[in-house]
Amino acid sequence: MKRIIYLAALLVALAGGIVPIDASPAAAAVPPPSCPNSTFCGYGAIAYGGSLGYEYIPVRPAGTCEYAALNNQWSSMFNGSGRSVRAFDSSNCTGGYITVANGREVQTITISYPGWGDRISSIQFR
Repeated sequence: MKRIIYLAALLVALAGGIVPIDASPAAAAVPPPSCPNSTFCGYGAIAYGGSLGYEYIPVRPAGTCEYAALNNQWSSMFNGSGRSVRAFDSSNCTGGYITVANGREVQTITISYPGWGDRISSIQFR
């Protein structure tokens, strides 16, 4: 009898019939009050403090490269732009980069992306 139950469970699992307990999508990050809806914002201090270096309204077309105000001083950012954003360590969207997905908050760049504090020089909407 145990063998039949085991084989039945195995067949259900192989057929994809097991549903994860928590199949709901993760909750979207809440934008900071200083970052309007449908924008990408970068800040000069952790947890969205300090100077607001970027606020894009409207969001730039895909592929657009922008100079990073607060050049090499970013400490946190929020992406509510509706598309992913690449943050580059050199001007003209060259050099190394990190990708920040839409809806992603980065309250402390040095924790989320070690070695990236105060390095962002340009960004590109994807």
